[in-house]
Amino acid sequence: MKTMYRILYVDDEPDLLDIGKLFLEQYGDFIVTTALSAPDAICLLEQEKFDTIISDYQMPGMDGIRFLIEVRTRFGQVPFILFTGRGREEVVIQAINNGVDFYLQKGGEPKSQFAELSHTVKSAASRKRADDSLAESRENYRQIVETTREGIWMFNDQYVTTYVNERVEEMLGYTAEEMIGKPFRSFIAEDDLPDHEEKVKARKSGFSDTHERRIGRKDGAISTFLVSTTPLIGKDGSFHGSFAMFTDITERKRAEETLLRVNHKLNVLSQLTRQDLTTQIFILNSYLEMVKKQATGPDEIIKNVERGERAVRSIKEITEFTKDYYTMGERPAKFQNVKLTFLLGLSHISTGELRHSIETENLEIFGDPLLETAFQGLLENSVEHGGHVSLIHVGYTVIPEGVIIVFEDNGIGVPHEKKEKIFLHCEGSRASVRSLFFVREILDITGITIHENGEPGKGARFEMTVPKGAFRISL
Repeated sequence: MKTMYRILYVDDEPDLLDIGKLFLEQYGDFIVTTALSAPDAICLLEQEKFDTIISDYQMPGMDGIRFLIEVRTRFGQVPFILFTGRGREEVVIQAINNGVDFYLQKGGEPKSQFAELSHTVKSAASRKRADDSLAESRENYRQIVETTREGIWMFNDQYVTTYVNERVEEMLGYTAEEMIGKPFRSFIAEDDLPDHEEKVKARKSGFSDTHERRIGRKDGAISTFLVSTTPLIGKDGSFHGSFAMFTDITERKRAEETLLRVNHKLNVLSQLTRQDLTTQIFILNSYLEMVKKQATGPDEIIKNVERGERAVRSIKEITEFTKDYYTMGERPAKFQNVKLTFLLGLSHISTGELRHSIETENLEIFGDPLLETAFQGLLENSVEHGGHVSLIHVGYTVIPEGVIIVFEDNGIGVPHEKKEKIFLHCEGSRASVRSLFFVREILDITGITIHENGEPGKGARFEMTVPKGAFRISL
C-alpha cells in the first residue's frame, strides 16, 4: 500500500492555497488540508494528526513565527516548513531559532517551485516517521532486554498474542509459533476469565496493574503467574495493546496452600487438646471446691487447696493463650484503620477514668486480623501495669522507611533493664508478659516491629514501625 502523507497548508491567500493543494496532490503522495489563518490551523491540529505543516510567514492575527512557536509548544516536533515571499534575514534567523525544519522562499516558475516544496515535504515527513518508528523500536527493545528474567507476553488492541519470549515458551511448553495469533483468553483458566475481562477494560482505559493469573500449560496442567501489565498507548492516545511480564509462582502458591492445611490440622489438634484440658480442669475444680467445704483440719490444708486452685487458673490461662496463638496467620492480613482498631480494642477493657487521644487521622496499616487483639494488649498493659495511668495518646510519623505509630501513656514507665524483657514469654508475671509477647508476635506477621523507648518515671512509649508499602492514608 502506498504511503500517504497528511499535510496542513496555512496561508491567508485562498488562491495560493488552492494552487498549492492542486500541485501537491497531483503527485499522489499527499492529502492536503488547508487553513486561511494560524488560529484555524491550531483548531485543526487539536482535532487531527498531520505529518507536515507548511505555513506562510506574513498573516494577519498570528504570523508564521508565532504559529511555529505555538506548534512547538503544544504539538511537539511536527515537521514545519516556512514557505514565504518575505526573504528578510531576520525572519530566517527567527525561524531557525524557533525550530523550523525548512525555509523556502516563494517565487519563480510555479511547477518547479512546488516540485521543490513537494520534495521538501516528503523528506521532512519521511524522516519524522522514521525517527518515530526508531524511537518506538528502541523503547520496545529496551523493555524486553531489561526484563529477560521474566516471561514477556505482548498483545495487540484485541488482546491477540503478537510476541512471547523464550521464557514464556519454557514455562508453558508451547512454541512461539503456536501462541502468536491466538487470543490471550484461550490460554486462561476458565474460572479466571471474568476477572480477565475486567482487567482488559482497565488496561484499555490506560491503567497498569499487577495481579495473579492461572494459565493452562500445553501438557494440561494449570500454572499460577504473577502478571505485571502495562498498556501500550499511541501518541494519539489510542490503545494499541498491552505489554506483560509473567513470573511463575506456582510452587509458592502450593507452599502457601500446604501451610494453610498444616495450620488447619494444628488448630484441630489444639482444639482437641484444649477441650480435654478444659474438661479435666472442670473436674479438678469441682473436687477442690468439695475438699474446701469438707476440710476441717489445719489452715495449711486450706492453703494447699488454694494453691491448687491458682494452678488450675494458670492452666486455664495457658489454654486460652494457645487458642489465640494458634489462630495467628490463619486468616489473610488486610488494611485496617488504626483509629477504629484501637477503639475496638479499648471497648473490651474497663478503663475507669482513663482518657484517650487517638490522632491517626485516616491512617490504615496492613495487619493480621488479630491486630485489634494486639492493640487491646497494649491498652491492658498500660491499665494494669502503668501505675494509675490517666491518659493514653496514639499518633504517627511518616518516615522514608514507612511509618512509626507511637503509643504512650502517663504512667510510671518501664525501667531501662526491662525494656526488652517485657516482650519475653518467660519474664515477670505470666499474664502481663504474655500480653506483650503476643502483641509482638501479631505485629510481626506483617513485618511490623515494636519496641519501648519511653523515659522511666514519665510513662511508657511504644513505637511500632510499619514498613513502606504496608500503610496508606485513605481519602
